[in-house]
Formats: sequence, C-alpha cells, structure tokens
Amino acid sequence: MQQSVKSPKPGGNAQVQTVMITAITLFALSGAILGFAVGAFTHQHSSQPTTNISGNNKKQTPVVVAKTPKATTTTVANTALPIGCPAINAGVDVTGTAYTVTLQTMDKTGVVNGKCKIELEKPVTANGITCRIWLENAKDGNPNPMIDAADEARFKDLANLTSPFPHEIPNGLVFDSTTSQTQTCAKGLGTWKVSLSPDLPKGNYVILGLTNWNGTYYNYSWSYVITVKEKN
Repeated sequence: MQQSVKSPKPGGNAQVQTVMITAITLFALSGAILGFAVGAFTHQHSSQPTTNISGNNKKQTPVVVAKTPKATTTTVANTALPIGCPAINAGVDVTGTAYTVTLQTMDKTGVVNGKCKIELEKPVTANGITCRIWLENAKDGNPNPMIDAADEARFKDLANLTSPFPHEIPNGLVFDSTTSQTQTCAKGLGTWKVSLSPDLPKGNYVILGLTNWNGTYYNYSWSYVITVKEKN
C-alpha cells in the first residue's frame, strides 16, 4: 500500500527560513556597521599629527657657548720677550669724571692673524716693563684712536716716553698726585688715578695704554669711548 506523505504545512519552514535570513542579514549589517565605525575611528586617529608633550620629538640644535679660557699668570725673567696688547680697564667712579685705570702686560698667546684677542692672552709678570696712559680723540666716534707711524716710532722710544705723543691731547688727563703718567709696572701691572680735564671740549675720547719692555718690545690698546657733553 502506498503510504501518503504529508506535505509540510505552508509557511512552516518558510518562516524558519525567513527568521534565519533576517538574522544573517542583521548580523551582516551589524558587522558592516562595526567595520565602518572602526575604519572611521582608525582614519581619524591616523590623520591627527603626532604630538609628544615632552617635546623630545623635536630635534634640538645644541647651543655652543664660547668659554673664555681662564688666564694663568706667566712669570717671565727679565729677558724681554714679544708682548701682546695690554689689558686696559678704566673704572669710573660715581661722579662720572674720575677713573681708576689699570694696565696689565700680556703675552702674545692671543695674537691671531696680527690682531690681539686679549681674552686669550696670559698676564706677564716681569721687571723692566714701563707703562704709560694718555688721552686721544676717538676716531669718527668709534673706539679706534688715531695711530700712525709717528706714534709707533715714539712707542719704541723708551727714552722719550715722558713726552706727549703725536696724537695725544696734552693735559687731557689730570693725574692724582700719587700716580705718574709714565711709571714702572710692578710685575707688569700699572695703576693710575685720573680725571678728565675740565677744559676738554665736547666730544668722544679714549684712554690708551702702552707697555714697553726694556725698549725692545711694546704694544698698546685702548678703553671704551668716553663722551664729554657740552657744559651747561
């Protein structure tokens, strides 16, 4: 006998299929949405500039500070040797008219291409060194005084250092009674107490200093510009 096979009820399996398809679709959609969300977040993150709060991401250029070597005293015997530009310091007092001037004999370790670098020179302590200071006009208002061959010839002449130099302003400096304009530098150091002459006209001036070692070697330098204003 042929058995009859019951057909499934309409809508039975179809309903299950529908549910499954819907679930799969929702799952797929949720994955797509999640993927989009992650993709959007990743893109936004990678588009932001990298910032290191500590600042270490920035390459720093090292700053090189030139340090002046500490001068060491060079004690030299009485035999004259070439000398560098003397270190001159003109300290002004509170009145603005009186100065304590020091002039230290220096060696030639700081001479580069014929020019003195006093910060690289070393002090010389020796006998037989004569020091002298004087006043000149500042050339064109800058610290460079007028020095020419006539001056250079006099700088060598140890016998005539007490006479005014060619471009010196005679009596431009008034010397304290305790100090002489031309003096023997004790251990290479000369010291003066001076004031500017009240008769100086309005203008710019510099104090120059000379060191002469036994009439064989000499050198000179000058101070900052000193401005004399018109008298009221």
